[in-house]
Amino acid sequence: MKEDIESGRAYEEFMKDIEECQERVITGFPTFIIRRLKDNFETIRIGYMRYPMFKEILERLSNELKERKIELSEKKALNFIRYWGKVATQEIATLFNISKYQACSLLKEMERKGLIESQKAGNDYFWKAKDNCEAGVCNI
Repeated sequence: MKEDIESGRAYEEFMKDIEECQERVITGFPTFIIRRLKDNFETIRIGYMRYPMFKEILERLSNELKERKIELSEKKALNFIRYWGKVATQEIATLFNISKYQACSLLKEMERKGLIESQKAGNDYFWKAKDNCEAGVCNI
């Protein structure tokens, strides 16, 4: 990524995206352009979409896709948070297919255990992992 920025490639790709948005008269964000390459089918969706809507679109595009269920566990939630750096409660709810209330309860319990910390954001929270490493050993 750093190489792409330094080489100018990231800027070139960004300008291609801007040009495509102008050509398609896309002015709302987020906008999703979902393509099936084998027959050039595409659909454009403007605005926020919940996971079930994405799932429905993808199922219409291909009968070969299989949904992968991720079993709920603190360890998997922590790995997800560490990977992305900072996540919203709704992202955990969507990942594990649970309610936002259940996700918040899980995250608050993880915070109580010292695994993560919350940052108030509007009427919700962002969550990030705490560094629980001593002498090269990290506890989860």
